[in-house]
Formats: sequence, structure tokens, C-alpha cells
Amino acid sequence: MQEIKKRILSKEAQGEIERIYPAKESKIHMPYKEMQMEVSVPLFTIGYKDIEGMDNKEEIVKKHIAIEILLNMLLGKSSETYKQLYEAGDLLAQPDLDYEFSDQYAHILIAGQSKNSQKVDKAFETTVEQFKEKGLDQEHFDRIRKKVYGDYVVEYNSVGNIARMFLSDSMKGINSFDYIERFKEVTKEYTEHVLKNVFKTENKILSVINRKDKNK
Repeated sequence: MQEIKKRILSKEAQGEIERIYPAKESKIHMPYKEMQMEVSVPLFTIGYKDIEGMDNKEEIVKKHIAIEILLNMLLGKSSETYKQLYEAGDLLAQPDLDYEFSDQYAHILIAGQSKNSQKVDKAFETTVEQFKEKGLDQEHFDRIRKKVYGDYVVEYNSVGNIARMFLSDSMKGINSFDYIERFKEVTKEYTEHVLKNVFKTENKILSVINRKDKNK
């Protein structure tokens, strides 16, 4: 054992790793992108680029909660906009509603299946503008806020979900318990502020994948 220890080379002191990232851009690259691929049903993604408050960990948790409430109010399964689009056949199922962020980027993604993506995009944008103009309905807000809080609590019923949640949040420098602690600070007024500052038309994109024509 002593002989082995003698042969092990000592590690030299290593300096701190410096990560070099590209400069953050305040504008979107393009508002619309369309491609043709071999898909059974056309796909779409509506995205909003978020450019503020990514360095403030406490603020980003509050904003994340507010955005989850807003997405459910705007296009959740119980929303009027979703019901109208679904009944008209313009949405084939409830879209995925996500907010992703790190120190370098943040964006909202609304992804789903539709044979009329432009109509879905227009309906969503119209609903956003109506919410901005009229403000959020208090009863609707309270109901969705309780629903989102319940979703957070349910996450703690699964060991697998807890592990995934803590690992993901740890990589972002966030304590997962902060979501429960900061929830009471997310008021209707704060959520309306997030709506006006994040859901901006100039920061929105629509990406569409249509079915590829097999004859071409």
C-alpha cells in the first residue's frame, strides 16, 4: 500500500474555471419560423423571451409562480380560450405550458398540436391583451392560484419528483422550498405586473412544423 501511495502523483492546484457565455440579447431573432417535416399532426410553439430579473434568485421564484398562474388562466384546461379552440377543433389537446430559465436565459413556451396554428396564436395574443386591458378577474385568479399551489404540494408526495425538483432547482441556485415560502407574496397586482412586463408582443415568436408533402 505504501508503495502505491508513493507512485500516486500529487495533484497540482487548479485555478477557478471561468465560463464564458455569449452576450445576452434583448431582442428575439425572428417572430415567425415555419418548417416542413414528417409529422402526423402539425406542431406549434409560442414563445416569449424574458430578459429581466434573471440574476435575482428570490425574484425569479416569484415570477415563475406568477407565470404559471397566468399560463393556466390564459390557456389552461379550464380557460375559456382553450375551451373555444378545443371545441372548434383548432387545438387537439391541452398545450404544454412551461417557463424555463437559468442565469443566461429565460423564456415561456406554449407547445401543442394544431391544424391552424395561426388561429391559436391570434386567440392567445387576443386573450393576453384583454387581460392587460381589463385586469385579472379576482375569483378566477384565486381559483387558479389555489390550483397551482396544490400542484406544488402534490410534488412532495413522490420521492422521485422531490429528487428531480431539488436537483433541477439546485443547478439554478434555488432552494425548492422557496416556492412554498414565496407563494403568499404572489398577489393579483404582482401577477398583473408580470403579465404586462413579460407577455410583450415584440418578444413573442411563433414556430410551426407542418406536415411534409410526400409528393415533393
